[in-house]
Amino acid sequence: MNRLIALFLCVLLGTVAVDAQFKKNVNDAPRHRVMVGVGAWPLTPGDEISLFNREPLCDYWYAESILDYYYESSRVYYGKTITTGAISAEYGYRVSKLFDIGVSITYTGFYSDIYDRYSLKKVSNDNYFYISATPIVRLMWGRTNSVNWYSGTGIGVTFASDSDYSKRISCLRESVYPSYYFIPVGLMFAKGKVFGFSEIGIGVNGMFRAGIGVRL
Repeated sequence: MNRLIALFLCVLLGTVAVDAQFKKNVNDAPRHRVMVGVGAWPLTPGDEISLFNREPLCDYWYAESILDYYYESSRVYYGKTITTGAISAEYGYRVSKLFDIGVSITYTGFYSDIYDRYSLKKVSNDNYFYISATPIVRLMWGRTNSVNWYSGTGIGVTFASDSDYSKRISCLRESVYPSYYFIPVGLMFAKGKVFGFSEIGIGVNGMFRAGIGVRL
């Protein structure tokens, strides 16, 4: 009987010691982090949900009629569109071992040239970009020695700028939209201060996002 009691006490003390060490490691771990990444196939907002929309500001009063002539006729065609992808920087703070909060700043740009179909000369460029600020909350639902699994969601705001330039005219249009970013599943890997991450998402940061981060 004494041996059983002694064995029970040893197991109990060992469990308490392991639990205390686990809590100590969680509390002593860095709470701040900075991440930079690039996302592919971001979802950009449309005019139907704009919070603010400023009509095009052009150099000349007749600029809009010229643009309408070019864009609405079959006289022009668009060249290849070049995109930067969703380039993002994020600051995060670990509230607890389960929850993480942060804010992501994202830039996405699209650039294309417009050509006259008959002369094949470039007549204008169509450039537009989005800058989004999105607070994000993450739920850390899985953990191994070197990998943290999480899901997250965020809602913020996007500033959009659309510009058209040619030799004779230039126009600028600006809008503000609500932004969102949902993360069904993501992971952070590496135990040290420097770590990598990748996530599957829906929204301004892209359908697939990956990058590196530093714990501070």
